[in-house]
Amino acid sequence: MTGTPAVMENGVLTQYLEEETLMGLPPAERESLMRLAFPPHVTTGLARRLSPESDGIALLQKLWRDSTLVTRDVDGDSYELHPLLREFLLWRAQTQWPPETLRENRIAAADTLAEAGLAEDAAELLIRAPAPERLAQLVIAEAPRLAREGRTRLLEGWITASAARDHCPWHRYWFGICRMPFDLAAARAAFEQAYAGFTRARDHDGRALSAAAAVQTYIYEWGDFHPLDRWIPRIEALLERHARALDESALGTLYLALFVARMYRKPAASRLAELAARIHAIIERLPDPFLRVTAGSHLLLYLTWWRGDLPTGAALVELLRPQIGPHHASALDEIVWRAIDATYAWMAADTERCIDSAETGLHLADRTGVHLWDFMLLAQAAWSAITSGDLARAGGYLERMAATVQPGRLLDLCHYRYLRFVEALHRGNLPAQRQHAEAALRLAHQAGVPWAEGIVLSAVARTLAAAGDTRGARARLGQAMRIAQRLGSDTIHYGAALARAEHDLHPEGRRAALRDLFEVSARCGFVNSAWWRDAPMADLACEALELDIEPRFVRQLIRVRNLTPPPARAAPECWPWPLQLFTLGELRLLRDGRPVVFRGKAQKKPLELL
Repeated sequence: MTGTPAVMENGVLTQYLEEETLMGLPPAERESLMRLAFPPHVTTGLARRLSPESDGIALLQKLWRDSTLVTRDVDGDSYELHPLLREFLLWRAQTQWPPETLRENRIAAADTLAEAGLAEDAAELLIRAPAPERLAQLVIAEAPRLAREGRTRLLEGWITASAARDHCPWHRYWFGICRMPFDLAAARAAFEQAYAGFTRARDHDGRALSAAAAVQTYIYEWGDFHPLDRWIPRIEALLERHARALDESALGTLYLALFVARMYRKPAASRLAELAARIHAIIERLPDPFLRVTAGSHLLLYLTWWRGDLPTGAALVELLRPQIGPHHASALDEIVWRAIDATYAWMAADTERCIDSAETGLHLADRTGVHLWDFMLLAQAAWSAITSGDLARAGGYLERMAATVQPGRLLDLCHYRYLRFVEALHRGNLPAQRQHAEAALRLAHQAGVPWAEGIVLSAVARTLAAAGDTRGARARLGQAMRIAQRLGSDTIHYGAALARAEHDLHPEGRRAALRDLFEVSARCGFVNSAWWRDAPMADLACEALELDIEPRFVRQLIRVRNLTPPPARAAPECWPWPLQLFTLGELRLLRDGRPVVFRGKAQKKPLELL
């Protein structure tokens, strides 16, 4: 409290409060009562520590009995001063004590409150004292808890008031954590400065956490990933030299940073698979729920989009879903999870769940002000609408995406162009397809993400094939296949295989194209993709059944997507109709390939007429 509160300018009120509380008290008790006003609630334990030279408990009991300005809880262990009385006592302390005495008393009370677990009340006193050095110590002690609770605005205010942000690496680190949901550039600068400070101090846990956080800013930004090339060797050197010295949480965080940095920039299949296994072990074993949710989001993206391993992705979703919520994840982590969960639901052809998860994330973003991943959430909803054939609904999401995309976010722009290509594909607009596909490939290259290049190459190949450039289309698909092999990416493989099958571009002919497509689909459980269109897929499925290629999976695909046979060709006998009625010989009715058993008395006359 600074200055004179307006209510204290009322002479009648101050005189009344003086008579009710302070008049007649010995000087020691008057001072004790002013110290007891520092916290908003006073327990008996606090009263003893705040007024050791006099009986603070007896003083509070007397005021509680004699005045309506002090209340006590039902257990008799905690007292609360009326707001007017508390304000009066704080004003008295400010006007009667010399400035240095007031400061010393505030610091002493703050230390007592901090020891009692009342950090927020302690911080308020230290800010008012002012005591920036003590506040800086409190920040370091309380920052992990406040960050876990999502109270980064409060923490940022403490850091600013402590004036230690510019010379203490831990304050730089926690300032970066506070800014990350709102300003990635400021957060990244803070993490880089913290990393330099920790390096000079030989604080390896601090180096690990700040390096990992710097990497995360690039992942959340989805912009230019080339700077990760500087961080990958730093992280690998830290792990090689100091892994045994790191605490479990810092070690897990550092491995996660290396995993995601390599996933986007240096995704060699064998190294990435090894790191993915380690991340899965972290999710299963580490007790830190925040790290588990963050790691799970990145691992699920890798399993679904990068690898195409939907069965493992499904198991991971079931493992992590109970842990999603404000007690286990920050707002940013929960928003990222909603986007990744929507991605998985879309690939599983669960349109409504995908859109519901995306909309949940968008509502959370509006509520918390954390809008870093609005684009990704909208993109998943748009994908689900497009591949379910609802172009009008997809158009609404695409318009909202256009309003959120930022020029520097290269991978977001690539993603947007890729979505626009698929929309143009559904509408049969070849010039728009070519424009968007070429722009998406250029942006993927500028972003420095090999996986994105592999995905978009199939789009470019389709535009070339549609324009009659078979040689150019085959060359692009060959590039995509080589990237798929190097990265171990079945999603890139699938996109190229589908383009080959739809446009007759496989170097070994039609049967080889269909076998390649449905073998990778069956292996991964693909029932949806960016390329999904019912009519072409029904035609390919029909042909695959005629050639006995992966018949079990193909029939499952037809059922899941409710495909109907192409009107221009007869459906093969093994086409999985929802209902099949056989009237020649013995009468049989099959539902989804299984005999329907009638219970009760059968109606014989209708059956005889058949």
